[in-house]
Amino acid sequence: MRQRGLLALAIGGWLVALGLWSSAADAQPGGARVFLPHLTRGFAERSFLANGDFEAGPAGWEPTCGCITSAGPPDGWHSGQAGARLGDAAGQRLRQTIRVPSTTGALRFAFWYQYRSDVPDPFPLPDHFTVTVRDALTGQVAYWQQAQARSGLTAVWRRESADLAAWQGRTLLIEFEALSPSGRTWLFLDDVELVGGSARPAASSPTATPAQPPAGPEPTPPAGTP
Repeated sequence: MRQRGLLALAIGGWLVALGLWSSAADAQPGGARVFLPHLTRGFAERSFLANGDFEAGPAGWEPTCGCITSAGPPDGWHSGQAGARLGDAAGQRLRQTIRVPSTTGALRFAFWYQYRSDVPDPFPLPDHFTVTVRDALTGQVAYWQQAQARSGLTAVWRRESADLAAWQGRTLLIEFEALSPSGRTWLFLDDVELVGGSARPAASSPTATPAQPPAGPEPTPPAGTP
């Protein structure tokens, strides 16, 4: 099973994280979904990727096409009213460059996607899609996935994720690309994220001030004392 999402609530010195888990390769809809609590002390998450839900249009992204749109698949976007649709023409690309600090402690890359095609079998064209995360300076690949487009795909939203903790402290380039000569196969993207976690600094304890005994009444000098 994979963790689908994380909602953290601060309660005292603890963060209570509510993780959404499911089976069946994180397919949606249809899979049973249950919230399971997780307790982590002194741990904070931070998002490094801008506009991963595409609700702000192309802000934060470098698209080579007008592929960030409200025109989603028939069942709608995974969340919100916008997403990215690649495949209407060959060579459409969507990318974002992110500087990740070296103190994140953890780093997770994830995205929601679905494929659709109206080309009948046997599939005559080499349409495919690639997802790449690499070091923007050296070109070293941190994550790579390629999917061959084909008819008969089950068009449901699925989540893919990868642990990139070893890549903190680098400038990463995230890129989605559609090689769709037919213009009849599509990759729909939504809710892309690059999330890091870091330890919270321990709260300093206040210095206790010793309690002073209550002041008593002034002593009365004996009679005849000058």
